[in-house]
Amino acid sequence: MRCAYHPERTADAVCVECGLPLCRECKRTSGIYHLCPSCLSRISTLPNATAYPPAPVPPPGFGTQPGPAHPYLTAPWAAGVRLEESRDLDPRELRWRKKDWNITEVMLALLLLFVVYGAAGAVVALAFGRSLMASSLSYILVFCPLVLACTAWILRRHGKYLGILADSPFPWNKVLLYGLVGAPVSLATSYGVLFLILMVIYALAGHIPEQLRGGELPTSGPAALALTVFVVVVLAPVFEETFFRGLLYPSLRNRLGVWGAVLLNGLIFGVLHFQPLYMLSLSLVGAILAYLYEKTESIVAPMLAHGLYNALVVLIALLLKWNLF
Repeated sequence: MRCAYHPERTADAVCVECGLPLCRECKRTSGIYHLCPSCLSRISTLPNATAYPPAPVPPPGFGTQPGPAHPYLTAPWAAGVRLEESRDLDPRELRWRKKDWNITEVMLALLLLFVVYGAAGAVVALAFGRSLMASSLSYILVFCPLVLACTAWILRRHGKYLGILADSPFPWNKVLLYGLVGAPVSLATSYGVLFLILMVIYALAGHIPEQLRGGELPTSGPAALALTVFVVVVLAPVFEETFFRGLLYPSLRNRLGVWGAVLLNGLIFGVLHFQPLYMLSLSLVGAILAYLYEKTESIVAPMLAHGLYNALVVLIALLLKWNLF
């Protein structure tokens, strides 16, 4: 068995909290028990936690349904897996099971996010009209803080920290490589699908949609356009990936498996952009970004791919004068 933190090393211990295999360098001790660094750090912050207590005896039939949580031994049991069974699971699966928030709470956060953001956008539109500046300020002042609040609330409920979203055994150069490659792959996929959709529309209606015919972009000046580009290229990848991949994807994965979660995550991402013409292509982009998160286990890869993809889309839109904002 290989160490979960150093796959090139042989493990000689198993964390009794999360079940991850550990090498000699990674294992920590509390009393007679072995713990991984993250579990030891979390346990040491709990009151009166001077040593790891004896593990309680599981109730009869435990493992088929989640049982009562023990104050220190929760991760394998909360997922309905016996501790001895968790040692036989692949370390990769154990790392994903540590992201143990459920679909219900993420969907509630998603509903709150879009209801409040939609209402705020409507108020801004009524007060200041529809402009790039108003839309960008709504995103910065409403959407971004809501994502942070929802993320903090869900992670705190499960005793987790923001770093778990980027906690990956992959080296940084490999994570960055996946992000850099993911951007052109996403662009080629989305524009290929968009081209096919436009061909179908042209065959049926005899013309292409008005917003892709070119013309003057709706701007309120260079400052508004610059702020919009900053939101689209920098803020949107960070906050949207934090929610859609960091929170939503693990909750779907632990219920539906990898491919079911990848496809559904992409579909939700595409639908919630509320752009019918681009819905299918954006859904495929969302699925690619979810796959990048699955492959690297780090939110940094889809963030980088998302940012580069948006930058390329904005550049193409400006050159062709498409109204994508």
